[in-house]
Amino acid sequence: MLRISGFTLLLLLSGCGSDGSSTKPDTLADLTTIKPHQISEFDHHSSVFISSLNIDVDSELLKSLTFMVEPKDDAKAEPIQVTYPINQLEIDSSGINLPVFGLYSGFDNTVELTFTFTDDSEKAIDVTLTTDEYIDVLSTYDNVVQITEPQKAPSFSYFLIKGHVWALPVIMDIDGNVRWAVHQGVSDGMASLFFENHIYTHSGNKLIKRGLDGSESRVKIPETWFYGAIEDHHNLEKGKVGLLAEVDVTRKSDNQRLIESVIFEIDPVDAEVLEIWDLGHILTAHMTSSAYHDDPSNFVKDGQDWCHINSAIYDASSDAIVASCRENFIISIDYQSKRINWLFGDITKKWFQYNSLADLALMTDDYYPMGQHALSLEGDYLTFFNNGMQSFNHNPAGDNLTSSQPGKYKLKLDDKEAELVWGYDDGKYGQFCSSIYQDGDDDYLINYAHDNTLNDSDAYILGVNKNQDVLFEFRLPRGNSQCATSHNVTFIDDLTKLTF
Repeated sequence: MLRISGFTLLLLLSGCGSDGSSTKPDTLADLTTIKPHQISEFDHHSSVFISSLNIDVDSELLKSLTFMVEPKDDAKAEPIQVTYPINQLEIDSSGINLPVFGLYSGFDNTVELTFTFTDDSEKAIDVTLTTDEYIDVLSTYDNVVQITEPQKAPSFSYFLIKGHVWALPVIMDIDGNVRWAVHQGVSDGMASLFFENHIYTHSGNKLIKRGLDGSESRVKIPETWFYGAIEDHHNLEKGKVGLLAEVDVTRKSDNQRLIESVIFEIDPVDAEVLEIWDLGHILTAHMTSSAYHDDPSNFVKDGQDWCHINSAIYDASSDAIVASCRENFIISIDYQSKRINWLFGDITKKWFQYNSLADLALMTDDYYPMGQHALSLEGDYLTFFNNGMQSFNHNPAGDNLTSSQPGKYKLKLDDKEAELVWGYDDGKYGQFCSSIYQDGDDDYLINYAHDNTLNDSDAYILGVNKNQDVLFEFRLPRGNSQCATSHNVTFIDDLTKLTF
């Protein structure tokens, strides 16, 4: 339901003459009248968080349109604000169609519209959009329990929750409000990424592009000469020139299935495969080189989950792909040559028994990565969620921890060392999935996909500052598997200044 609550003119005046009269000619904002009947809601979206407005104003006079969803009283999240250049909007005989998203559910939303004219003058008007209550068919994201209310706003306001089984990505704010969700209850893949103002999801052999306005397109990821039967798993991340997709594939030369050990870089437009990193092939080539002559046959095991890639990122500073091979280590691979730069993992696991791999190891006096997830690398600082879980498919399997240790390490590659410089331990033990990311040099977003120290094993999402103070904490039902609710949670703060 739409209500026009009045409008405010933002006039640009340069001054007045001695008689009090204006010395500046009228602007387009002065000369253009916008009345309530010129704005109407056209809500054809199934999601309660998305609507659209039909605006009967001459588009030739406008440079852009901006909407801002005003926060609730006492909200700590910054307002969602989105700007559309006029040439990015659908315009027909009835007027301009302006998508509006990020609305609160079950609420009378005040939305401020700002009209920017071609002479840069502006006019603002408030409208009210009333939404229905959000009902999650899984009874998960509409059952958020606020353990710690935000007393002080963290350095971020919004985050993207990626489910594992049935839920598509959900956007939530730091106050615990879901602000965007579509097609709940549909199993469409957990590998998602907010990229160039859209949410991309790798599902099976498809790359799905979803607009925050509810639009959707799908393109098939083509098979290559060497690999077919492409399937998704885990994450989707920004690569050097495209998107990094972690895939299961079949090697065509011998029809062997390669499980969670191959990374594709794909074009975000047509899903063309741009580069491939086959970790089994890369490690075998290194282990059997003339310098070592190690036998990889009992380590690289085609048809088995010997590696289990769950995170793969591109590091521009070293021009390298850095991947989490959960069963063994974190591995850095040169982007062009595909040679291994270094390995960082639990040295009590099987991989360290091979001289060819031990020679590449980074050592630490702190916790080694054990079953780790969610890599990020800024300069020499590597952050990851240290689950504290041993291997499932290698012997020796390595150590377990009694609680997970999300943290940040400084890499000292010349010394082949890594030093823990920040860590967080509140006693929770998330054996699988889970994530940690730092907002630049500011606060941390930590996600325990489950907590095996508690009987209910729900999911927990926290904001934590560098002093380890908890800024907010939510508990969510974990659904029908340990990673179902929040396999991975990442920042999405572009919503406060999004421009198309």
